[in-house]
Amino acid sequence: MQAEAASPSAARHGGSPRFDVVVPVHTPEADVRRCILSLLNAKTAIPFELVVIDDATPFEDTRLLLRELAARGLITLISNGRNLGFVASANRGLVLHQDRDVVLLNADTCVYDFWLDRLAQALDRNERAGTATPLSNAATILSYPFPLVNNGMDLEIGPRALDRLVADLGLSPVEIPTAIGFCMAIRRACIADVGLLNAARFGLGYGEENDFSRRAVRRGWTNLAATNVFVWHREGSSFGARRAALVAAAQAQVEAAHPGYAKLIAEFIGRDPLEPVRERIDLERIRRMPQAKVVRQSKGSDDLFEIAFVWESWCRRTIRMIARSPITLPNLPLVRPGIPIDRLAAILVMAGVERIEIRDRPSAFERRLSKAGACASIPVSRKAPARKGNEIRRSAEVGVGAS
Repeated sequence: MQAEAASPSAARHGGSPRFDVVVPVHTPEADVRRCILSLLNAKTAIPFELVVIDDATPFEDTRLLLRELAARGLITLISNGRNLGFVASANRGLVLHQDRDVVLLNADTCVYDFWLDRLAQALDRNERAGTATPLSNAATILSYPFPLVNNGMDLEIGPRALDRLVADLGLSPVEIPTAIGFCMAIRRACIADVGLLNAARFGLGYGEENDFSRRAVRRGWTNLAATNVFVWHREGSSFGARRAALVAAAQAQVEAAHPGYAKLIAEFIGRDPLEPVRERIDLERIRRMPQAKVVRQSKGSDDLFEIAFVWESWCRRTIRMIARSPITLPNLPLVRPGIPIDRLAAILVMAGVERIEIRDRPSAFERRLSKAGACASIPVSRKAPARKGNEIRRSAEVGVGAS
């Protein structure tokens, strides 16, 4: 087993690295190349050393790639003589430098500019923050736009732009019951206090981060969701068809080590403290769309309002904050007539609404919309009821949001 080379990150930024970014590899070359290139190309202000653990990967092209990168001084390469599994490989990275914080990063991820700085900011906000995990398309409770699933990135916005969006929003971290191991920043003091990942119990992988997180909580540490960071994750590339069995076994092991863990997670999902985060991201995506944002009463309903995206042509595309849509905005708030004026005004502002249209004889809800518009300094205009054959009837309506 051998370690080679020093990361260029430390040299580029000057001074000693604060973090080791540890990437265990037992993964096809394409995933590894994408991940490492994203790490090498992403800007960071915080110096780090990129440590790659070759866990006796069976892919020859992956091994060749890692050797080339190490020979060029782009990574620190540690090669296992035999396949030890993710957990034991990660532990080799955790003990490499006893004075550094660590990010454990899966080899099927992509990071973007200043990702590490923002993860560090989450840790730095609270001296008892033991771990920080970013949002992702595939990170169970931290998944976006839908939680608890592996989301295909078929949005109108790509993952790099989505990371920039959440960075610009700058939402505060949210306490979570467990870190998610695809990208897990760990404070060195927490590692020293809690110990390493439990390789004996969790073997090849899955469940080790949940066990570590709960052990940390027992010793007074907290786990945070860094809601201003988005890291893309392909998920499952290292384990393939074995993934389901490994996950099931890991869940049983975590429950055995931490009785009541499943109930704890179920309660967290029920409370869903990350729902406001996802809602805010959805509204910001609307605000950044190039179409004009106009609010008017939905046809056939006095209980809901719609946001209309008006193109600069005769064609008008209308999007309602209800039901489903080809445009993936599942976290939009359900807006009903009784909604407080200040809450309605805040939603209109966050969505970037530019104008509110009400009818000559406004309904009670339209009057509430008018008051919200005045509260938010959004222009309100009155319009005669639509007649058959006009442009509103020709508009293409699609549903959006969660009921």
